[in-house]
Amino acid sequence: MKYILFFLLLAGLVSHTGVHGQTALSALKSKKPQASASSAKPNHTNVKKGLGNHEVPDVVENPKVSQAFSTLSAGNEKAAIALFDDFSDEDTDAAFGLGLAYYENDQMEEAIDALSLAIELDAENTDAYYLLGVIFAELGDFARSSEALFGLLEIEEQDADAWFLLGFLYYHDDDQESAAICLAIARDIDSDYDGEDY
Repeated sequence: MKYILFFLLLAGLVSHTGVHGQTALSALKSKKPQASASSAKPNHTNVKKGLGNHEVPDVVENPKVSQAFSTLSAGNEKAAIALFDDFSDEDTDAAFGLGLAYYENDQMEEAIDALSLAIELDAENTDAYYLLGVIFAELGDFARSSEALFGLLEIEEQDADAWFLLGFLYYHDDDQESAAICLAIARDIDSDYDGEDY
């Protein structure tokens, strides 16, 4: 009976929010995941560590910053870091790229600093919020990870990757109900998540 009520609640919440998710987002914020006692980390099956659609900005205006992204895509993180660093104080794409390059070079503290700068330069930089969420999740700081993901979802509620990662955090914080809601929303937005689970 308990499971039937849970699934009815879940179905009602998902259909009520549809693909928007704002009602779910408001409810989930009140029970934010904390740092995990387990050693669970996101299991990224793709080459880019589970970054989904958050790798390279759609439009990069500065050709030198664009070149830095190409250098990073070629696997040369150190050269990309040097290129991004020249522009990161004033260019949000460069600051994000610097954070991404540091992340791919396993320099997490530097990545956090660069991504925080990207958000200072552009408060709606959803890619920076997402990558911060990934980094904090990998470091086991689920509270800060969820904070970054909530920031992203307030800007772009249709981000399936963010909903999926948020669900991962709830799942490993022993809140299966919230995890199921997040997973259902991610699947509603992007059918590629239909076969995924935590």
